[in-house]
Amino acid sequence: GQLREWLKTLRKKNASVVFATQSLSDIDGSAIAPAIIESCQTRLLLPNERAIEPQITAIYRRFGLNDRQIEILARAMPKRDYYC
Repeated sequence: GQLREWLKTLRKKNASVVFATQSLSDIDGSAIAPAIIESCQTRLLLPNERAIEPQITAIYRRFGLNDRQIEILARAMPKRDYYC
């Protein structure tokens, strides 16, 4: 859709786009999720002790994380650690 084209145009111009959310489920459940997942390869993730819960693990997997990466997020220290 239009967002995907906009992101492609900005990439060609070497621009940066930042999306921020408190929860990946906000993006996961939206119509723009495929465009964001495909076009925004750099992600900064904060600790989430609930990351190993099945529903939340499934969301992280849809964003391309593997079990080890999800475990790192679950064990990370809030306000100290982050994961790229």
